[in-house]
Amino acid sequence: MTASWANHEMPPILIGMGRVMLGAFLAIMLSGCAMAPRSGAADSLPAARSSSVGTFVLTVRNVDGPQANVLIGDRKVATLNCWDSPVTLTPGDPGLPPLPWAITILDISHSPALKTLGARTEAGNGPPNTLLIRADHLDNRPLESPLAAALSPCPPAPSAEPLY
Repeated sequence: MTASWANHEMPPILIGMGRVMLGAFLAIMLSGCAMAPRSGAADSLPAARSSSVGTFVLTVRNVDGPQANVLIGDRKVATLNCWDSPVTLTPGDPGLPPLPWAITILDISHSPALKTLGARTEAGNGPPNTLLIRADHLDNRPLESPLAAALSPCPPAPSAEPLY
């Protein structure tokens, strides 16, 4: 009678021990890699960001204004209608130029005639800022302020259904 391990080079007990040793070796290697500091890890921390970027973000919201393009320099970064969600622009985002930003808001509702609703320069060294597109101008006050509370109604959003 031959042993069940006759076709193998090692008895089953040694094969089982080999698997345990391999598992222990892999566990040690993986835990060592997880504990070792990654190269460049400190560079990815938010505190290591340039002070010119900081925590600055610019939110643009069309409160009761016409359809408008938001430009940074000569690059269109957004088109906002009155019913659209606000757009948040963060320095370093893909597609945005480096700071400082020359922001222009164009009324495009009577295209091809374009009207500038407002323009400003953002250096990006202050706190988060909000620009409100109003019916005929830009407002730099928070929406909750009393002067920004009087809102004109938005025109109805376009619909694919015909109006009879």
